[in-house]
Amino acid sequence: VCVAGEANAWPYREPTDHPDELVHWLAYRPSTGERFEAVIAPRRPLAPGTTMHTRLSADDLARGLSESEFHAAWRAFSRDDDVLCSWGHYAPMLLGAMDGALPRTRVDLRHAITAFSRKKPGTVEAYCEREAVAMGPAMGQGRGGERLARCVAITRHLIDAADAWEPRARAAFASRAT
Repeated sequence: VCVAGEANAWPYREPTDHPDELVHWLAYRPSTGERFEAVIAPRRPLAPGTTMHTRLSADDLARGLSESEFHAAWRAFSRDDDVLCSWGHYAPMLLGAMDGALPRTRVDLRHAITAFSRKKPGTVEAYCEREAVAMGPAMGQGRGGERLARCVAITRHLIDAADAWEPRARAAFASRAT
């Protein structure tokens, strides 16, 4: 299950008693095409840059689900055997911080790319551009919808790369083994 999340987050340079909180959670299950999207009403004061970064209006955020409504909806979507794929650990960490149901198995696509290519991928946008990973249409509202589409495209890209690499690796190994 590919996921993306957006936060109500105050600038780090401005000390505050308001920790980052999840306000937009999106998911896509490639095996079935199922989608999940929830805007969660902020539980803390809205940070000045939240609407700009999330590309959701203050009204959209205020009309979001309560924390308990979100948890119920997410539990109905998620499965015990899901493998969560995300760009980095921040979005899953936000879900975990609000006691959200996180699958046991998680894949950080940035880490997988670094391990596979031995290069740091940079931002999700930069990686897609540099590697010519074709992103489909946004898979939800705001920046989260675009980031989920990139996460799905990168996941498919990595699967295709692994499928292409595996036969060559096997052939190379077989030629050395004889």
